[in-house]
Amino acid sequence: EEIAKLFVALLANASSKATQNLAHPSFIALIENLTPDEAKIVDFIKFSEDIMSISLRYHFKEVNRGWYETLKNKTILHTEIELDFPENIELYLANLVSLGILIEPNSTYRINDELYAPLIAHYNVKEIVKRDTDGVNISRVEIKKGFYQLSDKGRNFVKACLLD
Repeated sequence: EEIAKLFVALLANASSKATQNLAHPSFIALIENLTPDEAKIVDFIKFSEDIMSISLRYHFKEVNRGWYETLKNKTILHTEIELDFPENIELYLANLVSLGILIEPNSTYRINDELYAPLIAHYNVKEIVKRDTDGVNISRVEIKKGFYQLSDKGRNFVKACLLD
């Protein structure tokens, strides 16, 4: 049903002279490569600007040893949308990134720490850090903040394939 809605909206926009410019032919292939849960995520993000994410990065004390990450780009999206398979949320986001609909978090983040507080609480970050650093030679722990956002292609896809 979710996928059918996308096709119907795309067809409706392609059929109207006023919105024909929105209906790019490549959007058919995008829809064919979405799961119903991914369609729900796309529908959700049309109302929100970003999907906040966090990662935990542990820096080793030893020089040239580097760092490692846990909780890579974790979101609480699965608590905000009713997904059929919430355990697949990372796979869904990776697919939306690979399709060019979303942009993956990078070094950019929102300054307002309150936006990330629900993620830190949901994943019980303090307990994870305590567990992961016990007996390990770590110099510092960094909570990397970021966000998924619609790409330009994603914004056009949303305009063409989602009815208000």
